[in-house]
Amino acid sequence: MKKLILIIVATALVVSTGHFIIKNSRNEQYKIVKLKGCEAYTNFSKSDFEWITGPGEDSISALPLYNGDLVYIFSGRDEIPFYRYKENDGNYLDFYLDDFLLFMNGNIISIELTEDEDLIEWLKGIDSKDIHDLRYISVTSYSSDIHLKYLKKIARIKPDIGLFIDEDISDLDDILDLFDPIWIVAPDCQFEDDTKKKIADEKNLELLYIGEDDWDLNILSKLPKLETLILEEISQPENNGPLVNNNNLKSLTIMKSGINDISSLGNLTNITELNLLDCDSLSSINSIDKLSKLQRLSLINCGNLKDITILGKLPSLKWISFHPNITEKELDEFIEHHKSIEVVELIGCMNISNVSPFKKLKKLACFTYFETDIDLNSVYDLKGLKYLSLPDSIYSDALNIEQIKEKNPNCVIVPNAGFCLGSGWLLLIIPALVVSKLLLLLITRYKK
Repeated sequence: MKKLILIIVATALVVSTGHFIIKNSRNEQYKIVKLKGCEAYTNFSKSDFEWITGPGEDSISALPLYNGDLVYIFSGRDEIPFYRYKENDGNYLDFYLDDFLLFMNGNIISIELTEDEDLIEWLKGIDSKDIHDLRYISVTSYSSDIHLKYLKKIARIKPDIGLFIDEDISDLDDILDLFDPIWIVAPDCQFEDDTKKKIADEKNLELLYIGEDDWDLNILSKLPKLETLILEEISQPENNGPLVNNNNLKSLTIMKSGINDISSLGNLTNITELNLLDCDSLSSINSIDKLSKLQRLSLINCGNLKDITILGKLPSLKWISFHPNITEKELDEFIEHHKSIEVVELIGCMNISNVSPFKKLKKLACFTYFETDIDLNSVYDLKGLKYLSLPDSIYSDALNIEQIKEKNPNCVIVPNAGFCLGSGWLLLIIPALVVSKLLLLLITRYKK
């Protein structure tokens, strides 16, 4: 993370399998990862629930993923929803959910902690082989009388795992004392101050996702390994002071929040990724040029944002997810300043109907569009794509796919959808709890 100018040096690996790695000179890379076994997926840390990708050919979906990205897995349940991608996981992931266990490529990567008798019986007999590949525990309930002795055994074998806290757990300190977690996802929890201090003292913590709870984010400055921070429903800091002080941060996601601008982020000069998602009151990003190392930027559903000319001062951008107000003129201007862009996402960009200017982007490898009425002929003209995610209504027409494949024979093409009642396959996979949350979000959005 030390150089400011990147040179893309390689693309395309293992063409026969359709797997690709895109590298740059700082050894950061993303992989186009094929996903199988569940009904849909989203790169949560970069797009929240604004769009998801479903299964395409051979029941396989795909996403471009960076090391450390947080993926939400739709499996018909929401008790074991997350998976954090590791670069050495490779390009093909096959998931399988079996009651309280989540498997990936045949190995157990997650346990859902409940009071289910079958789970307790299974915990009694576990050994190191069973949990050799364990990534995280999903804590949906906890009783020290029932679970503590088994968690102690797990912690002796795998202390450095992730924790997904699905709800308020009164004895969470027990779990934090046992483990040395590398990530904590707890957006719906209202932590006591003592618990917040414990989390802020986790020396191994790399990723933290917290919600609307009243946090003093300055306490996170003590986390020496924190690289990824995801914040939900936060407000603009008073007097535009720093949002958080931690020079180790590489990725910051702010979603569904009442920030007006990003002046409070100017001290985070080491971040390479910034995701501003569904921030309705965001009207300016004019101080973003202070983030000179920024490579990946998402502005999905920031509906009050209009002027992005400042992005011309960030030549290192490789990944851009545009805001919904982007015009074709602004898109042309952006392209003129960013000829090395590799990933483009147009989500809800209704002013864009033609992507022919993308032909100037010689390194464009991944393109996603959803709720954007694009002339398909301009998509057919694109060459060299390795990944394309397009609306399910278009994907379902085999003729469309054939025409795209003619110029992009090695492209992984998958359908996408949003959280709307028109997506039939979507309604079959989203658990009732998630549906209720999303409907509330949509109602709130359309009232504004």
